[in-house]
Amino acid sequence: SPALTHAVVVRTKIPKLTPENRLLRKFGDRVLEVIFTHLTFPVVRSVVHALVAPTQKPLLLKLAGREYSFVGFVPCGREQRSGTDGKKEKSVRVTFIAVHGPGLDPLPVDIIKDLLPPEWNKEVTLLKFVARHQLSTSCTVAGASYAFEPVILPDVVSPIGSNMTDGAAPISPGLLRYLLAPADRVCPYACAYQARFGGFKGLWIVDDAYPSQFFFARVSQVKYVTSGEMETRLAYAKQNTEKEVRDKYCQSDQLIASPASEHLRTFEIVHDSGGKVKPCALNRQAIALLECRGVPANTFVKLAEAYVGTLDAEILNGCRGVDPHGKERIRFERWNEESLEGMLYAMLQTGFSDKEPYAHRLLLNIKCGIIKKLKTKCRIPTQPSAELFIVPDTRNVLRPGTCSIHLTQDDGRVHGVQGEVVIYKNPCFLPSDVLKLTAVDAPELASWRDVLVFPTTVTFARAICTLTHAG
Repeated sequence: SPALTHAVVVRTKIPKLTPENRLLRKFGDRVLEVIFTHLTFPVVRSVVHALVAPTQKPLLLKLAGREYSFVGFVPCGREQRSGTDGKKEKSVRVTFIAVHGPGLDPLPVDIIKDLLPPEWNKEVTLLKFVARHQLSTSCTVAGASYAFEPVILPDVVSPIGSNMTDGAAPISPGLLRYLLAPADRVCPYACAYQARFGGFKGLWIVDDAYPSQFFFARVSQVKYVTSGEMETRLAYAKQNTEKEVRDKYCQSDQLIASPASEHLRTFEIVHDSGGKVKPCALNRQAIALLECRGVPANTFVKLAEAYVGTLDAEILNGCRGVDPHGKERIRFERWNEESLEGMLYAMLQTGFSDKEPYAHRLLLNIKCGIIKKLKTKCRIPTQPSAELFIVPDTRNVLRPGTCSIHLTQDDGRVHGVQGEVVIYKNPCFLPSDVLKLTAVDAPELASWRDVLVFPTTVTFARAICTLTHAG
């Protein structure tokens, strides 16, 4: 690129192999990262346009006897001012995968293209391209592979065009048990799983009304197709009803083997709705929108004061592994042992008292850091609250303006929430991203635990998932 005639620093990096990163898990030490540093924003734009420009040949890098193929890129590092002219500088991390080299089996370039298919990404914006690259190289838990072509179902769309099932598809309990067998770090009893499967991405909801030998996905979950048969099924789903699709493809003779490579047929789990429900925290965006919707500003000041008053106990309980609320609010054992939180955790675990001068100083420094974030980002934990997946009511039980919430208690019992609730998406930008609904007791939906179920009736003017950007 002509932009690289500027003075830049280029360094290569072999990423640390971790079983969580789906790219490293599939390609191992073939992965190479090249980092361009000290780039001004105009240069970054030029580099980015050069990397994603449609060319006849794939972008290749030859290094140490290996030939690497371009996968994607992502801006990295913090913005900083250069010492000479004060311009803002940025870094760009470019990812390559070795396709040829000594001791390597040749890797078809088509497999690399499957990570970010050019024909499905040539019209997207650069920000969208970066987001999709981050998704394709993010951390997941690998499940089993499904060897057959999925059945693509149409989305439920209201008369005014609201997509009621945006990014959410059903999955049978039987098939889910098979797919989760290798994933030992995923809750097997959850009712919703955020996952990726080949060219599909979204939320899969456990529903025993669907046959167990078929894998289902919605049209809105298709990011790209991996075979001609899948393209045919996608076109059919766009023009027909769900009943017509199931009558045509949910037959034993329609189990067609997928020609896609195995790494595209693996069920990759990102999150699940199981385990303890994590309480949510207000932030600067949510506070601004709630204030616009009529909540007095003094309410948030009181919440912040109450939170600061409990910080000492929260930090110490988190370090000792004790949580009086039964919720995982602060878990310092996951921190780096060289961080302040990690050092305090190690001291308390080895028997030191929190009154010991060095431990007390660590506690104060941690508290100051949390208060600083409270001042800048306004993150105020609230009780009672919960971060939940949004699940469409495909059983048509709920009325407009209502929702169903069943939360698992610490003793394993399920509690149904009733009354008015406020929901918001993070991040939230529009006043419509904050909604007030009425939680009702719906025994028919009690099996969907630790999620928020919203109605999909066509009389509801706009779908909740549309108002909240399917968050």
